[in-house]
Amino acid sequence: MLVRRVLWNDIKELVLEQYRESHNFLELLKAVVEQTLQPLEENMFALQNGADINAASGEWLDILGKLIGTQRRVGESDESYRERLIIFAKKNNAATAPNVIENAVDFSRDPNPQYMDEAPATFFIYTPGGMQLKRDFVQGLAPAGVLGLPGAGFTSSRKEPL
Repeated sequence: MLVRRVLWNDIKELVLEQYRESHNFLELLKAVVEQTLQPLEENMFALQNGADINAASGEWLDILGKLIGTQRRVGESDESYRERLIIFAKKNNAATAPNVIENAVDFSRDPNPQYMDEAPATFFIYTPGGMQLKRDFVQGLAPAGVLGLPGAGFTSSRKEPL
């Protein structure tokens, strides 16, 4: 709406001076501008919502998956596919200690994971308050050249670790 208002003000400035006071002409011109821009604006919002992984569904979600190289499995629901895409994206964006800790919170559901980097190029993630993360999953959170290891095994109320 704001874009159309700004554009309309710009267009009014381009109208020849002798027609600037013509109410009928300006209303006709405004109607043409509105009809032209309405579909464009609707498509812009559809694209914006489609690019939001939390709002995308169906084909939009498939497009997002193709962009990051993760295909939908046969018969997979939008919710399951979205969850896989989010995990894939988070694992591939973990490069700093704060990213690793944030991902550990998200994936283990432990609000206070313990992050320890006691040795060079090695870190440990302990998630005693949530689901224990598997070694290959923690290693997936590690930046290139860094060894990521889960902490000691803790019991968990969750049935299956990541």
